[in-house]
Amino acid sequence: MAVRHRLIRVLAVLIVLTVPSTPAPSANAQQGSPAEQLIYWPYVTNGGEYRRVAYPTQVDTIRVLADTPIVLEPRRTTVAYWPLTGEYLADLANRNEPVAGDLEVVTASGEVRRVPPRPYTIWYPNGVGAGESVLLVDEVAQSVYAKYVADATKAAQDEQAYAARVAELQAAVDAWLKLAASRVTPLPPPPAQLTEAPPEPYSGYAAEIAETPVVSLPAGAYTIRWRGPDGSIVPGSERRLVSFSARRQAVGYRLLPENRWTQPVDMFNPDEVLYLEGSTSVYLQPILVEEYNTSLYVRVYQPQLLDAPDPSLFTWVPRGPLQGTRLEVRQGQQKETVPELPYRVEQNAGTNRGYTIRPLAESDATVTPDFSAMRVRADMAPATQLALVNSAGNEVTGSRRDVRRVAASAGVLVYAPALLPLLLLLVTRLRRRGPATKETRAS
Repeated sequence: MAVRHRLIRVLAVLIVLTVPSTPAPSANAQQGSPAEQLIYWPYVTNGGEYRRVAYPTQVDTIRVLADTPIVLEPRRTTVAYWPLTGEYLADLANRNEPVAGDLEVVTASGEVRRVPPRPYTIWYPNGVGAGESVLLVDEVAQSVYAKYVADATKAAQDEQAYAARVAELQAAVDAWLKLAASRVTPLPPPPAQLTEAPPEPYSGYAAEIAETPVVSLPAGAYTIRWRGPDGSIVPGSERRLVSFSARRQAVGYRLLPENRWTQPVDMFNPDEVLYLEGSTSVYLQPILVEEYNTSLYVRVYQPQLLDAPDPSLFTWVPRGPLQGTRLEVRQGQQKETVPELPYRVEQNAGTNRGYTIRPLAESDATVTPDFSAMRVRADMAPATQLALVNSAGNEVTGSRRDVRRVAASAGVLVYAPALLPLLLLLVTRLRRRGPATKETRAS
């Protein structure tokens, strides 16, 4: 036994000596040691809004939508690895140094295109973070920005003037109440109420005019680099850029069931079949959609995404409502045309609550509709197909769908199969107890 223990100890020592030691990670390594880098900090878009996305050197490919203007500019900053998200983060808040020079775009065939700086602005019609944004350049950018400054300034002045009138009226009311409390006679009439409506809030915003290269590229693979004022390529400025376009376009539908209109269902894929419940009317909203490669599309805003989708997957992206069309509901040779109308949702009075959806009449021009849609009534003949037609009566490409009417849910009967095992168990126990009870009585 002693000899065996010695052999085990010798083997353990040999293993320790032959295995290379791994030093413990330092605090800087765990948190990511900051390092100076030249990064790209472009304004990119997914087709709906523009965002700034940082591309450190660890992300060698910039992905953008084809034939869409984007801002491409480098910055000198510090970059550190953040293990919690698995990303290399640029500290642009503390260091954000522009790099002088021009952008160069090199095509796959070796053709070099130089892109000088030009004035631009990002215009947010509904305010920052409210969805849509547009990249504007040159004279259009300067005109929109000048108008934004004038309109926003006037809106602020109108709001201040209105607030001053409200404060003045409140002071007059307070003074009149003091007179009334002191029983002054004769008591003057109270101040007239303010009948003026408050000014409409201004929500638009335009970023301050800046100058940098703005480029729009056809679908393909490119190399971008930055050429400094001395004519040389700035070290570390070369990146790969992939510009991709939609695989196809179509018309999608947003379904608003009448009994739960606040829970819409999106049906964007033109190969899908629309299943409509036979007892409920449904409101359809046509939407322009585009199909993109999922792996490319999600990396526009998340270039360092670790769990990248399968490159063979595709996703449908909404691009906005389609207007100026009518819905044609078909059953064999029979057709019924449904126009798009504005609708208002009104809460019902009483303890049962609920709501009623009614179309807005022409006399309701001052009433804001809750939504606009095409109503497929529950009492229509069971449709087998539907499609959109334009003003000329021609079918809109990509809008046709097959339709299947399904019966309403059976309610509690849906759970009947789950109760069968319990019912069988109950019957079995009753049968077992039955003979034993008879024997007891006979005895």
